[in-house]
Amino acid sequence: MYKALIFDFDSTLVDYHAGDGRAIESLLSLLPRKIDSIAFTDTSVQVLWDLYDGRRRLDGNLHEARFRYTFEHFKIDWDDRYLQVWLEVYLKTVPVYAGVRALFERLHRQVPLALLTNAIDTDEQRQRIRVSGLESFFEVVGIAQEIGWFKPQPEAFYWVAQRLGVQPEECIFIGDSEAHDIAGALVAGMYAIRRVKPAADQPASWLVNEQKAMSATFPVDQAGASTGKSKPDLSTAAHASFSHYHELPRLLQGLIDDQIVAGLAGSLVSPVPGN
Repeated sequence: MYKALIFDFDSTLVDYHAGDGRAIESLLSLLPRKIDSIAFTDTSVQVLWDLYDGRRRLDGNLHEARFRYTFEHFKIDWDDRYLQVWLEVYLKTVPVYAGVRALFERLHRQVPLALLTNAIDTDEQRQRIRVSGLESFFEVVGIAQEIGWFKPQPEAFYWVAQRLGVQPEECIFIGDSEAHDIAGALVAGMYAIRRVKPAADQPASWLVNEQKAMSATFPVDQAGASTGKSKPDLSTAAHASFSHYHELPRLLQGLIDDQIVAGLAGSLVSPVPGN
């Protein structure tokens, strides 16, 4: 039996793109001329990937750099209030996916839970974790910039396991990114479950960059088919995958105590479409 569950945060437990999208709409309302929100979002997401991957220079605050570069692209003069308005909405808008709280209410007293997020904006990410209302469920919270290791580096996963007092191979990791969460968890020796988000709910540039990162980091054909677990998304190398949290108890059968799983099944209901 596995002894601990480790979760990614954005796009796994909370809808990052919904919060970011609302914040961007607030920002765009201040601009001196109308800009297509899809074009602006895709450009800003590409800039964000470039900053994370080191293709653009990051001096100071991640979010200010993201939008300064984006505004340069659209030839708009920078104003500090743009960032202030975006942050005001972004830091307060952290929608938790349906079923997550019910799952954690059942699980956290019976199985150690931890969080591992690839954030480089430590203060802002801590605030978002608090706003989500999920922080108290976790025995360990690892923020990449703070711990010094980034997914898919296996050291990031080892860091969490060590602080939980378990071996990496005794952990189940649940995340949405094939390139960062799944690849890293498998290299670290963990059982990996992927939370698959519909493509329509993500900016096009996010999907393109994830595909590039996946191809460069971890060949898809290394999927662990020998586990015999159901894998609705055949493009994943994870041991199993799901879209909605009411599906997760079935995937945990035989992995953690079945009495715990039985208690989960009745507490999670099918969500409204898209959540």
